[in-house]
Amino acid sequence: MYKATNLISAVTSILMMTCFSNVAFAAPVMVNLQDNFLYADPESAVTFSDGGYTAELEEDFFSFSVVLSNDPFFGDPNVVDPEMYDTLTFDYDFVEPLPDNENTFHAILFDTNLPFMTDYFLEEFYIDETSMGSYTFDNLSAYAGRTLGLQFELQASPLDFGFDSTVTISNLRLDTVSAPIPEPSTVSLLFLGCLLLPFMRRQFR
Repeated sequence: MYKATNLISAVTSILMMTCFSNVAFAAPVMVNLQDNFLYADPESAVTFSDGGYTAELEEDFFSFSVVLSNDPFFGDPNVVDPEMYDTLTFDYDFVEPLPDNENTFHAILFDTNLPFMTDYFLEEFYIDETSMGSYTFDNLSAYAGRTLGLQFELQASPLDFGFDSTVTISNLRLDTVSAPIPEPSTVSLLFLGCLLLPFMRRQFR
């Protein structure tokens, strides 16, 4: 009986592994910053490279903040679509030379149809010291039915006496979370295995 149980368990495991081994993973959609983030202020403080997939925001002496924004409300392409994508990820490299700089870097996910300063800001990423890495807004689907925008901002504080902080944004990509979907042939195989299990149990009694 012990051997029969082990055999049945092994067969079941193999059938399940076969059934769910065929998982389709969609490739991330890379977003061109230059083509889709049409508001840059001041324009002279924002430069693009890598064919538009990398943007650098450089602190400006005459401006409190440097902004790069995608806002479909003002006619920008609607790229951050919560109906199509689950996550949004970007890489950043924030450089704040010491000791005279007092800057912050913000990435803000917002609802373009809400008035400013109500529920306009939905999520925000924020750092205030030199660092580099990646960040993910990981629950876009929670905002299904809304029109989303994304804003990057390099901001100076009143105590900022240096004007050489920068932030580089790259590899902005949208992705979906794929669930395993068994193919028809493997579903049939699993069904056949389930039909055979009672006969195998009788044989090993």
